[in-house]
Amino acid sequence: DIYIGKDLLDKLNEKELRAVIAHELGHIKNNHVIKRKVLFISQILLFFFKDVLANKFYYYSNIGSYHTDNEHVNFNQKKREFYNKFNITFEIFMFLFSLAENYISRLQEKEADLEALKYTKDPNLLISALEKIHQTQKEKSKVSYNILQFYSKYLWFLSSHPSLEKRADYLKKAAGGLA
Repeated sequence: DIYIGKDLLDKLNEKELRAVIAHELGHIKNNHVIKRKVLFISQILLFFFKDVLANKFYYYSNIGSYHTDNEHVNFNQKKREFYNKFNITFEIFMFLFSLAENYISRLQEKEADLEALKYTKDPNLLISALEKIHQTQKEKSKVSYNILQFYSKYLWFLSSHPSLEKRADYLKKAAGGLA
């Protein structure tokens, strides 16, 4: 399903709206929703089974260990240290997983943008629509525009979408190949 908000319908002209719909159809055509759901479910399962994984890793890393009663307190301390290290490692892994997920999302956005371009044959239609969408987001945002610009320029790898500038650039380059 494709949902378009009233504010977007009010701001876009008919050709821009067709470009946005073509972009969204590009997501459907390339099964992006299913791929994103697989990533999301994988992330949930990893969080859900984190403690199970930690217990299994701890168990297998201590096979053959024998602990006397005097070593019991030291054993619990070692177990706590192991879990702390495991949790830190797990959080780093999940952060890297989210970076990979955002990278895949940016690739999917580009793919959908290029699908829209195939349909419209005019990169300026989608670029104009994206500019209006960005403007609307900027108006609605409670975050300073300077912070958003900093984020877009220096922390782009945390974003699920390419910057407006990158999108305009690759759409114009790809349109040159259509002519």
